[in-house]
Amino acid sequence: MDNMAKKDIDSFQEKTLADFVIQRRTEPDIFSWVDSFSETINYLSSIGHNMYRRVMLSANSNHVLVEDPLTKKEIEMIMMGSNSYLGLNNHPRVIKAAKEAIDRYGSGAGSPPHFSGYYDIHRKLETNLAWLKGSEDAMIFASGYSTNVGILSCFLGPKDTIIIDKLAHASIIDGALLSGAKLSTFRHNDMNSLERVLSQSQKNTAGDRLVVVEGVYSMDGDIAPLQDIYNLTKKYNAKLMVDEAHATGVLGKTGKGSPNTSTLKEKLI
Repeated sequence: MDNMAKKDIDSFQEKTLADFVIQRRTEPDIFSWVDSFSETINYLSSIGHNMYRRVMLSANSNHVLVEDPLTKKEIEMIMMGSNSYLGLNNHPRVIKAAKEAIDRYGSGAGSPPHFSGYYDIHRKLETNLAWLKGSEDAMIFASGYSTNVGILSCFLGPKDTIIIDKLAHASIIDGALLSGAKLSTFRHNDMNSLERVLSQSQKNTAGDRLVVVEGVYSMDGDIAPLQDIYNLTKKYNAKLMVDEAHATGVLGKTGKGSPNTSTLKEKLI
């Protein structure tokens, strides 16, 4: 805090993470930008207001042990930020299977799947996921983020158009940008807005059009009206991709996620 005293503390108090978005950089020097960010984060940590990168001391569950940023002591807190809705990361059968896998395969694949890092347990998982979703096949990625980025940047190109809900996850936006495709948005869960975008894009696209939505939106918990969305994509000869990260295991009578009808299963990516 001695160095902090030499700074204008008010300037730290007025800043949020939004001030450090690349587009808001006041000068082209990235080191200066990073230094300013570091000073702000250090100040927030010093007064106990930095809620990011909290140090966890126990398994992620409904109650967790966390290191207090000020006292460095262990405290128990209620977990409200986990995506492990079903608690599978702590299920005895999952833990047992993970231990057995480490004993047999080691702690890492040692290579990307397309070289020499594709194991029988990967294929078994893909087969089971395909069965769960009622699809022809499945491919696993290392994370949800890499899934959206990988799929969109692989399948779409400059001649195509990607149409996304305005509240779509950042990974969908990043994947769309990396693809080089034209990017359009429609108002959140607004079918009139989606139809306008589909109608307009129909005249201006040389390639394909892909509508991308989330089955359950991670930040708000809203559920997409998939049947209506599917009907519109079919009407305007577009295709549909659904991010089921927060719907799988949660929606549907057997936890299969958002697409509950055979017509939806036929056309979803």
